[in-house]
Amino acid sequence: MQIKKVIVIEGLVQGSGYQKGIETLGLSYGVKAHIEILKPYDVRIVCEGDERQVDRFVHALRAERVYLHRARVVETFKSSGM
Repeated sequence: MQIKKVIVIEGLVQGSGYQKGIETLGLSYGVKAHIEILKPYDVRIVCEGDERQVDRFVHALRAERVYLHRARVVETFKSSGM
């Protein structure tokens, strides 16, 4: 099943190469990931793909501290209506 999930990462996560790193990580899981800057230091990641692959991508975001910089991942939306 194809899904879309929106994740908000809070903390010092914006910086040189961060967006490319997230997109590359998404591609390695077969997930299309788009990053939007929210307020200073926070980002929103909109990811789309197969439900299992999206869940693995989200798990990898939580596990890869290099992408989080001590940030907290908050799942804010999940929808199969793409």
